[in-house]
Amino acid sequence: MARPNLTIATETCVTKIITERLTHSTDPDITHKAVGVELAKSASGPRYRVNANREVLCCAGAIKTPQILTLSGIGPKDELKRLGITVVKALDAVGKNLYDVGLFFSQMGRCILTLVST
Repeated sequence: MARPNLTIATETCVTKIITERLTHSTDPDITHKAVGVELAKSASGPRYRVNANREVLCCAGAIKTPQILTLSGIGPKDELKRLGITVVKALDAVGKNLYDVGLFFSQMGRCILTLVST
């Protein structure tokens, strides 16, 4: 693809969304903004930071999107604290009401999970 604003990285996973605290927000519910992502080629490999010029879109599906948000400090406050992750935004709905059914294969974690809908 010949687009100056697009780079495709194969065999690379987002490990977290990088956020920065807003110092002059007029809305008390908006305290941070996404400024980039952290990437890795493997679970034990080096991490790379990619900065966004305008926005960060997280489109990783019904399983990986909540995982990326949680690793980024966005999710249920009690769960984040239990995992030792700094709370960026407490959102209890992250990772809830998951209805995907089937098998999920994770190359980075080398795990296979069977998901069952309730």
